[in-house]
Amino acid sequence: MFLLPELGFGVVTLASGDGAYFPGTLVTALRELPALPPPAAAPDVAPDPSTFAEEVGVYEDPHAVGTVTVSLQGGQLRVEAPAVAALGIAYDPVLQPISPRNFLITIRGRQYALTFIHGGAGEPTLRTRLFVAERAPAAGLRARGPAPSAERLGAALRAARAPVLWP
Repeated sequence: MFLLPELGFGVVTLASGDGAYFPGTLVTALRELPALPPPAAAPDVAPDPSTFAEEVGVYEDPHAVGTVTVSLQGGQLRVEAPAVAALGIAYDPVLQPISPRNFLITIRGRQYALTFIHGGAGEPTLRTRLFVAERAPAAGLRARGPAPSAERLGAALRAARAPVLWP
């Protein structure tokens, strides 16, 4: 790690193996230092409730959670996942906003990051460490896999045990 705090400049090299050596990395970074643009203002990462309506819809994940309905009620995004509830898995239906298009969902008392991804020509995607669901177009989505099950969702919950810490 090499830092020049007065210039807002730092270089960190990481490797996934023994004996890794990067002699040219710092030299290259220092050569490029004069070409750096002036500092820019940090982007606004505050949640914007005026965009919440863009996430409303019915999402489908045929592998872990089935149908997930996202609604806007009282200025809050809420989720309803009937297959998850039918499996006896407790979750908080209110999504907690943390930044644009990023929320926290609480399942079995643990918080998981939930992101709405917009891009391309298709409908947005709802993504967590537990599942990925596509928003159903007007014609609806057809299931592409087996019905949600407690085993698959339980496996996803166990695999995603790393805590999510947000200030």
